[in-house]
Amino acid sequence: MARVLNFSSNGEQFPLEIEKLDRKKLYGWTEKLVVDANEDICETLSFASDENLIIPSGGVGHATLDEDGNWVDKSDLVTITELGEEAILKPSSFKGEILLEEIVQVEDIFEHNISSIYFLTGVSEKLLEIVKSINGFFTFEFNYRDSYAGTPAFLVESNNNLFLLIGNRIEFEFLSLEQEAEVDEDDEDDEDDDEFDFGSF
Repeated sequence: MARVLNFSSNGEQFPLEIEKLDRKKLYGWTEKLVVDANEDICETLSFASDENLIIPSGGVGHATLDEDGNWVDKSDLVTITELGEEAILKPSSFKGEILLEEIVQVEDIFEHNISSIYFLTGVSEKLLEIVKSINGFFTFEFNYRDSYAGTPAFLVESNNNLFLLIGNRIEFEFLSLEQEAEVDEDDEDDEDDDEFDFGSF
């Protein structure tokens, strides 16, 4: 069952289901399988640090230890802010109401690295009118689950469909005239595999 976000604008409620978009759903995908001489599929294994023990897939995990090497349960850990204060756990966006109040321009979206895109279903004509009438885009803090830090989200309309774009702000490093920017030449040759074709919606 799809999860529901409850949007609110001008005193009206707009519950919308979300569906995550990814390239696999839109365009399909390929898998690379490694087989042995008998055409049997190979499995990934790990070696212990002394290389005398073979560990099957799923047999390696992470643990938290204190300064003395003792096991620490995650429930005993406390999240601290940069100021040394205990962080406040924020509820998931699915648990409450999302007020559509703050508006930003497209330039603000470009300053974010969009990592997730959701397609919203159950959109009413009234909500579409509200979204189209503003000069810009609605933005709010999004928490998929309870967390200590939310992620910026943007409500974008395209061809009478609504999309939710989620990503983190890019921290640009400003250079003076005397400085030269470092360019990774390998990045210039990489193809952009993360593009979406919104024209199909």
